[in-house]
Amino acid sequence: MAVRACGEEARLDRMQGMEEVLLELTKQQAQAIAANGTEPTRVVDPTTQTEYVLVRAEVYDRIKRILAEDEAWAQDAYTAALEVFARDGWDDPRMDVYDALDPRRPS
Repeated sequence: MAVRACGEEARLDRMQGMEEVLLELTKQQAQAIAANGTEPTRVVDPTTQTEYVLVRAEVYDRIKRILAEDEAWAQDAYTAALEVFARDGWDDPRMDVYDALDPRRPS
């Protein structure tokens, strides 16, 4: 794992995504985070004006787990719903007439 101070140029001679890069906060950034207490700290890239939110690693890991669990649940629910629809006859070719009545469908 490479450690660099924020603002230091990234090395582009290694494959992207193959190595985690850990940036060290500057003194000013560390003070801003400490001043915010438990609230996330917003930072901006001065070149692109893109905003980022800094959160503690354990908060990020928790959010990542929650989103992964939610994604798996949604996929399972979608699969189960399609099975119910098929069992209830929604895939019957005679139901195709209702597709033509869908107001969201382009004419």
